[in-house]
Amino acid sequence: MARTVRVIQLQPSATDERSAPIPLNLPGFSTRLGQIEATQLDENSVILVPDMYIDDPDDSVDARWRGERGSWDCWKTTVIYEQIGKTHPHLVPQIGIYAACPVLAKPSGPPVADFVQQSRAAMYSTPIDAVYSRILASNRPLIYQWALHPISGLSFIHAHDIVFGDLDLRQCWLSSDSHLSLSLVGFVHAGFRRSTDGAWYDGRQTNAAWFHPLEHQSNSTTQTDLFLYGCVVYELITGAWPGDRLVSSTGIEHVVNCVVYCATGTEIYISAG
Repeated sequence: MARTVRVIQLQPSATDERSAPIPLNLPGFSTRLGQIEATQLDENSVILVPDMYIDDPDDSVDARWRGERGSWDCWKTTVIYEQIGKTHPHLVPQIGIYAACPVLAKPSGPPVADFVQQSRAAMYSTPIDAVYSRILASNRPLIYQWALHPISGLSFIHAHDIVFGDLDLRQCWLSSDSHLSLSLVGFVHAGFRRSTDGAWYDGRQTNAAWFHPLEHQSNSTTQTDLFLYGCVVYELITGAWPGDRLVSSTGIEHVVNCVVYCATGTEIYISAG
């Protein structure tokens, strides 16, 4: 079946509305996912809302933010979570909805990108901005563990005919338990086949990195998901996204493909150069 770009038509009136506006700027968890803001809703939950809502919080039915692409991405996320209808250890669970926007379980730890940034000096060899900087030997078991978590989540997602889309460390959240478990945050960039009509709804890219497969093809696929997974593991190992330190593009592609093959037994044939 041919893939065509479609807009999710999910009416907010069909969802659980609250009488009060979304409380913004609560102390605690807050991060961005492209044009989406993940902000703490209460002690146990985080809501994904378009950045336009953050700038101009308006809960009226005809509010301007409801017609923006960011709102479609939030509503698409709600649709995908509801279509899956299951939880997975390495997928942040949806626990509710508000104005068709997904309410997710608040992680007990930070986004991985924030954790790595804050702990960089303790995690990587010095100088940490050098091409040859690598994860310290004492931290390798943690990175090996983290490498298994997103591929487990991706396998679950792909089994439901969903392509994750623009995967990077911003889309990975941590628990603060003794295991520091990593979970993927769905699905603001995802493409998927909707079960109600069989139509394919395409995702999109917001990562501006030059070493990125969606710079060279229009649609995300399971292959681009696997390539980006390799890029995520590369960043965990080196502390930088592939290409950020101006090393050979060909060499990076080889490393990324080796990472994916070792983790999945799958060869990928995507060049980001």
